[in-house]
Amino acid sequence: MSEWWADIESKVFNIVKTRANKTLKTKYPKIFWTSQIQTITESQFPCVYIHMIDSYEIGEDIERLSINGVYTAMQVEAYVNTDQVDANNIMAELVKQMKRLRFTISGLPTYTSNGNVFRGVVRARRIIAAQDNIDLAP
Repeated sequence: MSEWWADIESKVFNIVKTRANKTLKTKYPKIFWTSQIQTITESQFPCVYIHMIDSYEIGEDIERLSINGVYTAMQVEAYVNTDQVDANNIMAELVKQMKRLRFTISGLPTYTSNGNVFRGVVRARRIIAAQDNIDLAP
């Protein structure tokens, strides 16, 4: 069994994916989800990429032998090859799910395009303690 803090990224990813898919799969049946930096020989759209960034330990005790809490930062990205409306629709659902997990959104989604692919990005932060059970968030 790994340390509790090593599972934060995968837990958040799995919860958001499971909950958001209930809404997104209807309009985007081929939506692709990943938490891994990877090279795919063929691009898949739409694509959601959720990963942990810039997180750090908090709540140290005097012994400093264990990690008691993590100030967790997640970056959530959506890629579409249609239009910004689709990127915005997907991002709206992803933000909704991050808020359900009690994350604070650090700036509303921003969008960029290279002409063929639209990308929406948002960052979310929250403190997660060793005894927290984020699976139980409403």
